[in-house]
Amino acid sequence: MKKIIVSYVFISLLLVVGFASNAAVNYVGNVKSKVFHELSCRYANCKKCIVSFKTRKAAIKLGYKPCKVCKP
Repeated sequence: MKKIIVSYVFISLLLVVGFASNAAVNYVGNVKSKVFHELSCRYANCKKCIVSFKTRKAAIKLGYKPCKVCKP
């Protein structure tokens, strides 16, 4: 349970920082599967794709894997 709460707080912080900086979002990540997608990917609009990333490197650094469909 602690891991879920910590993850939720961390994800919330990432979203706030992302919106506050007005930075361009290039990728979205699924918090359940830990897979990230390009915005144009057909799987990028799922309910659990709520984490945004500016760069591919940032997504990978946080433990996300690239989508096998859009191959970001």
